Amino acid sequence: MADPIVSPDGRYVLINGEWVELAQQQVTLQDSVISGNVTLQSTVNVNTRQPEDEIRNLAELAVLKLSAGDMASVKEAYTEAKKINVSIAQKVFEHEYAVRLGAGYVDIVQYYSGQIATTSVTVSGQNFGTAGILWDVSGNHELSAMISQQNIALNNAISFLGSPSGYAGMSQFELSTIDEEKLEQLFRLGQECKYSGNTVLSKTNHAHVTTDGVTLRFINQLRLDALQLSTLGSAMIVNITTADVKSRKYQMPNWQASHSLTVTAADHSENWSEDLEKKKAKRAREVQSAQDDELLATLVIVIFMIGFGVLVAMFGNI
Repeated sequence: MADPIVSPDGRYVLINGEWVELAQQQVTLQDSVISGNVTLQSTVNVNTRQPEDEIRNLAELAVLKLSAGDMASVKEAYTEAKKINVSIAQKVFEHEYAVRLGAGYVDIVQYYSGQIATTSVTVSGQNFGTAGILWDVSGNHELSAMISQQNIALNNAISFLGSPSGYAGMSQFELSTIDEEKLEQLFRLGQECKYSGNTVLSKTNHAHVTTDGVTLRFINQLRLDALQLSTLGSAMIVNITTADVKSRKYQMPNWQASHSLTVTAADHSENWSEDLEKKKAKRAREVQSAQDDELLATLVIVIFMIGFGVLVAMFGNI
């Protein structure tokens, strides 16, 4: 009897030109030896795990990796799952594990919100006279990198949890089929995006009204990214609120209570615009004061020169 051809992973055997999946069993191999009728036996351990089990294990791995902030490994796990079976992978990752994966990405957004809150932005400048001031702003590169990471996590969260605007446009019946946890996580996501964006705007207000040149252009690009993040977060909150009202489940008070610290922080962060106006007014006063001082100094010099000229005219011939 010829030896069966078993796949390298031990899950399939080749029969009549087709790979057939095997369950866990012992496969007895027999062969006749030329020197006599001697029976040789060996055991082949065949993997019992079904494709769905393997894919579910990869989904569990993805959740674990997300808890450690590793977004790249989640993509790799999903890719490996699709190699096993595309339809099952989509069912497991995008439906069965959608909330857990989406919540994992929201956790990462929240992590970077905390990092943004503790990052200081300081402005210093060295005056080179007619060449102008060379500005140095610390903390802006870090904030830019954090927003970039948040945007990656944000897009992945929405891919698993669904589009907030899409939910807002659904009917009551359609919303009744949606897992409430998805809406809650999107509500939390909106609050975190709003908070992060507004916090970056607040932290860069001083740099915005103080610096100029290339430094100001970079600061303004960072502020534009932050404003887009904040605006998106606010829109998400409105859309999820609309979806909650349409569903007639009215879970918003529960979500606000569950995430009260995040909601409070996000609402408080909206005062960045008031802070900006105060800083603009202060900066205007400083500039005006400097101009007044310069004008006064110029007047003093002019008066001195006039006085000196008069003295020369009066006593120059003495």
